[in-house]
Amino acid sequence: MAEPDLKKRSFSNFGFSTILIAFVMICIVTFSVLSLLTANADYKLSQKVAQKSTSHAKAEYAAYEVLAQIDTVLKNSYVHCPDKSDYRAQAVSDLRQYVADHQTLQIQIDSSGKITFQTTVDQNETLQVALRVCSPDHNSGHFYQLLRWQTDITTPERTDDSTLHLFGT
Repeated sequence: MAEPDLKKRSFSNFGFSTILIAFVMICIVTFSVLSLLTANADYKLSQKVAQKSTSHAKAEYAAYEVLAQIDTVLKNSYVHCPDKSDYRAQAVSDLRQYVADHQTLQIQIDSSGKITFQTTVDQNETLQVALRVCSPDHNSGHFYQLLRWQTDITTPERTDDSTLHLFGT
């Protein structure tokens, strides 16, 4: 009887187990790369959210500081107003004087006692605040009524010409 050839037979031992190990290694490497890409994308997104939250918090803080100044002026107007029926006119007058004395405040006041101002959130967003002067006797102890507290998003103007010219002119 003839002896079997050992060289041919040893090569046939690289069958299913080798293919399975190679496939598992490819899967592990693929999922590792996908996990790394996902973690990096999540990190960048969390950075953007943190920056946006910080800028919103700073804008709200600036608005609260302006509200505190307005509240102080309105309180002083109410305390020093001899006739409480003329409080609104006195408060608007005092507030206009305060804004004129403090040029950094960008507050608009109309004759009816409506006060509006805005703070910058970022280059495309502003926090718009509007309130109305009212007597604390009629508004449960508050000197103003908040009418608007809203973030407005503005789209930037496009200055570059990025259109595709299909026909020569």
